[in-house]
Amino acid sequence: MLRYSSTLFSISALRVAVLSTGIACCLFSVGQSVAEAGGPRIGRPPSEKIARARLRMLDGQELSLSELRGKVVVVNFFAVWCEHSKRQVELLSKYGVAEREQGLRIVGLSVEDQKTTPALIRKLISDYRITYPVGSVSDSLFTRFVESRDIGVPQTLIYGRDGNLLAHFQHHDDAVSAEISSVIERALTAK
Repeated sequence: MLRYSSTLFSISALRVAVLSTGIACCLFSVGQSVAEAGGPRIGRPPSEKIARARLRMLDGQELSLSELRGKVVVVNFFAVWCEHSKRQVELLSKYGVAEREQGLRIVGLSVEDQKTTPALIRKLISDYRITYPVGSVSDSLFTRFVESRDIGVPQTLIYGRDGNLLAHFQHHDDAVSAEISSVIERALTAK
């Protein structure tokens, strides 16, 4: 089992602090946890309910994981106010047409909160020149996707062409950035 982690903080207490103070939960995110293999869901597809969940993008487009089967799918959950989320968005924004032609699909999902508006999400899209679909999700749908009580952002799920989860990254630092890139590259070249 390959799993990197350090001491996890009480996420429930942190979430209450974030909601009441507006302090970015990504204050604790540097290198906190990365799961690549052997986790409870790694190597398995998402639940049928999650696979078929209709995700509405800001442009009005709707999509689901089940529709993207056959592609390498990266689902990035972020918050517009979180600097670590922005670093991960910046990393994912570097993937372009060449990777898309190889079958890469990236979906960005802003986790809804009291501060985030569609205008702020559009500003982030513009600032980082995001070319992949971006929408927003409720806390409850986010929690069901990641199947974790850790509702800190950013979190990134990477699915293989067979629809199985290849990796689940929680939070962001340089090591996580390198691992995300590595998993994407391996998935794109796998036959």
